[in-house]
Amino acid sequence: MAFGNTVNSMSEILCCVFNYNLNENAERWLDFLSLHYDTCVLDSGSKVKNPRFRLYPNIYYTGMYNEACRLCLEGEYRWLMIITSDITIDADNSLRLVERIETIAKTLNVGLYQPSCDASSRSLNGKHIGNGELRHTAWQEGYFHLINRAVVEAVPFIDPTINQIGCGIDSVLAHKCSLLRRLILIDDSVVIHHPKDKGYNAHKGRVQNRAMQQAMGLTGDYTMVDDEILYANN
Repeated sequence: MAFGNTVNSMSEILCCVFNYNLNENAERWLDFLSLHYDTCVLDSGSKVKNPRFRLYPNIYYTGMYNEACRLCLEGEYRWLMIITSDITIDADNSLRLVERIETIAKTLNVGLYQPSCDASSRSLNGKHIGNGELRHTAWQEGYFHLINRAVVEAVPFIDPTINQIGCGIDSVLAHKCSLLRRLILIDDSVVIHHPKDKGYNAHKGRVQNRAMQQAMGLTGDYTMVDDEILYANN
């Protein structure tokens, strides 16, 4: 299974760009990533329809996550990359991102990988700290994931009737990653920008996140941090 332009040696990675009304930036990601990976844009009901994208009604983050997982598993990819189309990256960091992903894709013990964010970004634990190293963390946010297939298989579907917005999917992925004894990495050698606007109602996101966790049989303590919920392992 292939998407976008001609695929090079990294065809074991499927990249899905999640888009809603940011077509220009989504297409920029598509053009760049298609040079290296099987890439598609999952468009969730944007007002302007781009024929290069896979077009859906407004299925929100959860619907795009479910579709990305389906495409990854059906295509027998080893890695799924998820990028929201509001993310931006400069040319130098783009090159470093590809180099780092090539290294990560060869590992056996990494479950989740994510670049760091610049100082002006909205990020709870992913801000760039300047040492140029990979660091292990207990959790990473859902605007950018490189997810190992084993973790995708552990969380292949989220019920959109319970959690439409998708708040908390990132913490479930981290929880499953921990159970699989896989590393969760943030990369301080690569820097991206993530806008401060959440793009969703924080209270509604909290309510849906709690309902999702309960429906999945997850129990434990919730810690509120800047209107986000982190799941604490039992």
